[in-house]
Amino acid sequence: MCPRCENEELKGTENYCPICGLKLKQKAVQEINTPEQAIIYVDLDEKLVKKIIREIIEIDFMARRLLR
Repeated sequence: MCPRCENEELKGTENYCPICGLKLKQKAVQEINTPEQAIIYVDLDEKLVKKIIREIIEIDFMARRLLR
């Protein structure tokens, strides 16, 4: 299932979700016998992760100021 749009039509071998276009990365935690046993991770690039972290910190800062 796609973590963004919850598309359940994924077979587990796709590099991206055909519905919303989210990049997917498949990693095997253990030997995989069927695609249903695969774990699909979101493949985020480093710049996007840093941007998200900055935005979370900014929101936290603003929330703390409002609560004073």
